[in-house]
Amino acid sequence: LGINDMDELWNMWKQVREKSNDGKKNIREVNFNLCKTEVASIEDTASNGDPYEAITAIMDLQKRLRTFDMGHDFSEEIKKMLNKIWDDANEKIKLKKVHLREERKRQQEEFKLKKQEWINKTKSALERFTQLVAKNSSIILQAEEQVEQLKEEKNSARSGAYNQRIDSWIEEKEKKISDIKKTNEELQAKIDKMINELKKAGDKESDKDTAKIVSAESENRSEEN
Repeated sequence: LGINDMDELWNMWKQVREKSNDGKKNIREVNFNLCKTEVASIEDTASNGDPYEAITAIMDLQKRLRTFDMGHDFSEEIKKMLNKIWDDANEKIKLKKVHLREERKRQQEEFKLKKQEWINKTKSALERFTQLVAKNSSIILQAEEQVEQLKEEKNSARSGAYNQRIDSWIEEKEKKISDIKKTNEELQAKIDKMINELKKAGDKESDKDTAKIVSAESENRSEEN
């Protein structure tokens, strides 16, 4: 080969190498742009969607980065983008955890408040019902004494008409006693239910107050018997 031939071959080699380099550059740019598109999607998820999902996507893309032929500079740029998104997503996760803790605390305080309101209302109703049972028990005792007095009066009565009137009074008193006892039984069922519910609530102060009411209620039963 002559000198001219050597020069021509060298020029041809340079052209082939330049074309090859241009081809690699184009491939790397295409791969870089593909990665940037995926990074943009992850960034949107981190900003507007689930940060946990974004973290998972970042780790997945980091594993696949080596499969993209885009050169050192492009790879480093993608890594910097992912690192920033990672930090932003983690910050969002931290804020989310703080919000969840605060919300959980708020719900617990709200539950305690509602529970205490229910306890107070139940204790108030329990006390009213217990007092009403006591009052009714007193009326029953008084009515029973009146019935006994009427029976004694009937034994000494001389007029048949008066005896009939006494029988009518006794019947009226006994019906009243029966009605009040039925009312007390219904009230007692409600009292027992409320006592059990307060015990289940497990409030120590409520247990003390309930014990006092139960003690008073037991005395009322003893008086009735």
